[in-house]
Formats: sequence, C-alpha cells, structure tokens
Amino acid sequence: MRRRCYVFGPYRLDPAARTVMRGDTPVPLTPKAVETLAVLVEHRGEVVSKEALLNRVWAGTFVGDGSLMRNISDLRRALALRGQPGCIETVPKRGYLFRADVQEIEHTQQPGRRTIAVLPLRVIGGDDDRLAALADATTEALITKLSSVRECMVHAPRGAIATHSDARAVAIGREFGVECVLDGSIRHHANKIRASVRLLPTAGGPALWAETLEEDCDDPFACEDAISDELAGALALILTSTERKLVARRYTESAAAYQMYLKGRLEWARRSGEGLRRAVEHFRRAINIDPEYALAHSAVASSYALLPMIAPVASATFMPRAKAAAVHALEIDDTLLEARSVLAFVKWHYDWNWRGAEREFRRMLKFAPSDAVACVWYALLLAERGDVHTAIAQARRAQSLDPRSCSIRANVSTVLHFCGRYDEAIDEATHAIETDAGSLRAHLIRGLALEQQNRMTEAVAACETAVAVSHATNPTALGALGHAYARNGSHAAAERVLKQLDDLEPEVTNVAKAVVRLALGDNRHAVRLLLRACDSREFYLVMLAVDRRLDPVRQAPEFRAICERVGLGA
Repeated sequence: MRRRCYVFGPYRLDPAARTVMRGDTPVPLTPKAVETLAVLVEHRGEVVSKEALLNRVWAGTFVGDGSLMRNISDLRRALALRGQPGCIETVPKRGYLFRADVQEIEHTQQPGRRTIAVLPLRVIGGDDDRLAALADATTEALITKLSSVRECMVHAPRGAIATHSDARAVAIGREFGVECVLDGSIRHHANKIRASVRLLPTAGGPALWAETLEEDCDDPFACEDAISDELAGALALILTSTERKLVARRYTESAAAYQMYLKGRLEWARRSGEGLRRAVEHFRRAINIDPEYALAHSAVASSYALLPMIAPVASATFMPRAKAAAVHALEIDDTLLEARSVLAFVKWHYDWNWRGAEREFRRMLKFAPSDAVACVWYALLLAERGDVHTAIAQARRAQSLDPRSCSIRANVSTVLHFCGRYDEAIDEATHAIETDAGSLRAHLIRGLALEQQNRMTEAVAACETAVAVSHATNPTALGALGHAYARNGSHAAAERVLKQLDDLEPEVTNVAKAVVRLALGDNRHAVRLLLRACDSREFYLVMLAVDRRLDPVRQAPEFRAICERVGLGA
C-alpha cells in the first residue's frame, strides 16, 4: 500500500501516519501539531486562515486560538531550516503561509499500520426509514471518528454497495485494496438499538474482532454518538496495540514538565485527599509548561476521578472534570490506557452505565492484560454486580500483576468483602495495613468485614482508626463508625457521628447518614437520604446491591426503585 508524503529540506512528512522524520529520526511533535503542518503543506503557497486550521485539525471540538498558536510555535522550533527563513510565516490578520520548497513522493506503508474500509451498516428486519437514517448517520460518525486514529487509514465506500451482503464484505475490501473491512448491521431489539460489527481481514481468516452493542433508542442522536464512540474506541485500542509496546516513548521534550509530572505522581500515590489535590497542582504546572503533555492530562483525569472516593467532595463536581481531562488526553494520544480507564470509571460510578463500563474494561484488558489498575477496577465492578467467581478471579489476577501495591491489595480485600469472603477480606486488609498503616480503604474494609462477623469490639476499633486516618473528613468512614457504634449498642455515640456528618458538605454525606439511620432503626429516614444521594449521584451508590448494612430496607419498593435508577437490581 502506497501513500503520498511530502519532503522539504531534511524532513519527510507522512500525513496519514501523523509523523515527521529527519532522516531515520522521528521529530518530536504531537499528533495535532503534525496535523497542523499537514494542512499548511497541502496548501503551500496559500494563506491558510486560523479558522480553516481550527476547523480541520480540531473538527467538532471547541478550542481557542491558544492551541493553534502553540502548535505553530512548536513547529517553528522543531523545523528550523539552517540558512533559510522560517518555513511558516504569519500573515497578519489573515493566517499562516508555508514557504519551503516541497516535493511530493509516494511512500510504502509501514508494517503495523492498517487500512480499513468502513462499509455502511446494514438495516436488519424490514423497511424502517428511521432505522436506515440512524444506520447512515452512525456510519458517517464512525468514519469521522476513525479518521483521527493514528494507526488507521479509513476508506469509506458508499453508493452502489450500500446493500452489500455478508459474503461480499471481504470481496469489497479487496476491490478497494484495504487490509481490513468493518462490516456490521443494525436492528431494533426490544426497546433498544442493537449494532453488531466485525473487523474482517481481506487476506482471509477469522474476524480480528467482533462485538455487539445495545443502546436505548429514545434519543437517536445519543444512540448514534454512543455506538460510534464505542466502536471507534475499540478499534483505536486494536490498531494501536503495538504502539503501546514502545516502552521508551517520550511524551514531552520538556525536562521541567517531566519533573512536575513526577512530583505529581508521588503525591498521587499517597491516595489521600490532600495528596490528590497537590498532585493536580503539579500536573497542571506540567501542562502549563507543555500543553500537549498527554500523560499529565491523563493524570489530572485519574486524580479527579479518585477524589470523590477519598475526600468529602461531590461526584457531580469532579466526575465531569475527570471525563473532560481524559477526553483531552485521548485527543492528544489515543493509546493512553489510564485515560480510557478513567472514562470507564466515570461511566460506572457517575453515569451508572454498567454495560458500557464493563465493555471498556474487557476491551482494555484484552489488549493490555498486564494493567493491574484496570484489572482490579473491573473486579470491583463485577463484585458490585454480583458476579462473585469472575470478580475474585480478576482481583487475584490484579494482585499477581502488582503484588507490592498496597492500593491493589486494599481493593482486593474490598472485592472479597463484597463477595462475602470475610475471613479473606480481613486477612488481605491486615496485610495491606502492615505495608501502609495509613491505608484508609484497608482499615475501612477490615472494620466492615469484622462487623459482618459480629466481632463488634474489633469492628468499632477498626472503624475508629479509619476515621482517624481520614482526619474525620471521609463520609464513608464516619458512616461505618456510626453504624458500628449503633450495632454495638452505643446509640449516643452514633448520634454524635451524625452531627459530625452534618459538618460536611450535604451532597456527599447522604449514604453515610443512611447507614447510621438504619442501624438506629430509622428506616424511613434512611430511604429518604438514599433518594437524595441519587439526586446528587453520590460515589458509593454503586455498592447498593452488595452492602449488607442496607438489608433492612432491601425489599422496600422505594429502595428497589433506587436500585433500578442506579442500574442495579435490588
């Protein structure tokens, strides 16, 4: 497969691969900077307006002139030609002009880069104009999104083949000279839209990948976007899996940005509210130095995602920020697994899109099976949905991937607790505490598991330690302590805990107050609090199905309605 490249001075630009080479050495430029250069080179000798560049390089995304100006600055610095004036000239009030002499050449495609023909999604199940329109719109959206995947060249055959059959898919791909064909169909299924797709090699053999997705059909625009996003995300992982093996890859050329990033990671690893806030400050400084530092954007995303779990902050404030930072990181580099994990985390803990989050985790672990964090998060999701056997297997696998991590071990103890394996949960939490006495999660789970075994004195002590470790600011730890006090007969102490919870933000304390109220026998008040927690999308609502402390109201119609709202059966 041959494609057009451009040579100017000592540089070779390959727009399809989004690379610039100086001899055999890659020029360190972000994908967006290369895209900016490609537009200028394609229109060499012409003034290209800022608006045209923004529309081409950041199509469908709102960004300010600052991003474009940084790209131009990076290009000028990286492509300085000795003895020549700058090849990118600013034309005041008009735009930019590329002035260097350019030669067009044909270039053989490098191994590992795939060309794909995206065939129109076929409508199954009779004539349905609305479904046909949705199929066309979804196909077009998918083509647009795949066009930004670095390792993918997209061909979009249309017209006469719009009614192709299964048997024709591979033949069509061969006719267009591509390596793979994305073939699929769309149909109504119950009250949902079901899309089934396959990625077929034109050289023959089994499908490289296949998946079936279901989305609600109430809003066709949301359905189109959701399906095209899911498919583009999956293919980005498939097509860039080899790139992630380049362990020596550099994400920034700035030593100062890298040092700030490392400082942020040290704070991030503490897994405390203050540590995560300091981590975000360091990551933001790194981004100020290098705005295209994808790893720093990804780290901001993971910090924001974890804050509602650890600190008394509202999910409604930080989860959207986590999603925005993760999306920005993937716009710069679509191979970052951490950013993809954050998007799955937000789907799970904030959007309550369990199917979508599970698909994301399965997909990541298929192409990056050694990612311990994704593995243990997937285990927690499975445990919360009641899939005990698979959850424990995934948790143990995560532990084998990173046996020294206290955080992983504390999460393994959580999975075991959710699955009713209390002895093992206590054992794992105890080992985690031996590694890090400040592990809030380990102390908390140890206390909850001890309580389930009616070892109330020990449970109270463990929960008191969890509250002390969190400086009495973690609502979940306070709720656990209040519940344990009440279960142990100390109702006055439980009431004091409720007053402590009143001093925190109300958007983060409803679940904690509810479990204390349940232990005090005030079930109606507890249910009202859980309803408020739904309204504020509190972080810990995903645990409704496995939190045994909620058993007194589990059969109440109001509680069952809450579970349905969160996407869980009562």
